[in-house]
Amino acid sequence: MNINDIATAAARRTPNKAADKAETIRILRALMEQDTERGADFWAPVYRFMLGNLTQGASAAKKDPAAWAWLAVGVKDVRYYLNSAYSDGARFMATDGHRQHIVKDVIRPAGWYDKAGERLTLADEESWSFPDVDRILPALDKCATYTAVLSDLEAVEVPSHAKNGRKWLGVNLPCGRRVNRGYLVDALTGHPAGDNGAFTYHAAPDCEDTPIRIDYADRVAVIMPMRK
Repeated sequence: MNINDIATAAARRTPNKAADKAETIRILRALMEQDTERGADFWAPVYRFMLGNLTQGASAAKKDPAAWAWLAVGVKDVRYYLNSAYSDGARFMATDGHRQHIVKDVIRPAGWYDKAGERLTLADEESWSFPDVDRILPALDKCATYTAVLSDLEAVEVPSHAKNGRKWLGVNLPCGRRVNRGYLVDALTGHPAGDNGAFTYHAAPDCEDTPIRIDYADRVAVIMPMRK
């Protein structure tokens, strides 16, 4: 196999921006796990080169609520049911266990969906269980409302819990929580404020271990906080 073989296969392949981005990030993570001595400054141009066109292709997620939901789907998670999206008949949802994207008013038949948007036919569907959305979703009447501008947020490298030297890029929010910056960027894809405008979010004021909630248009994003 050579680069021409790969180019030919790519030309024949039907594009799927959300799936391609998730798979590219998975490959990058695998490379980073093999080379733990290099920091964010080394990997930044690699990320930009590999994901430049895909992140520009996030315009699909800006326009298509279902594509936006897919940004939060699990990638080869051992909890196999997180690697698919789910519809309860009134909401289309995806989660990787650290964040959750919920699309309101996208009416699909209840069931599980693959990355192509096709409903899955499962012999053991009763063993699949999507997380309880209403239990995870912070109640608005118990939250305070905060405002932030993404470009103004302080970025911090956060070591992974795993002993592999990996570091994540987090941002500190006005409410005292720290969240994964990539998750926040995904959550704000399609937000009316754009990339550098002010956005509002909701969080319980008395517990920094609880998630934040971002509501706009027909979308709700939930992001769990990172450790400090």
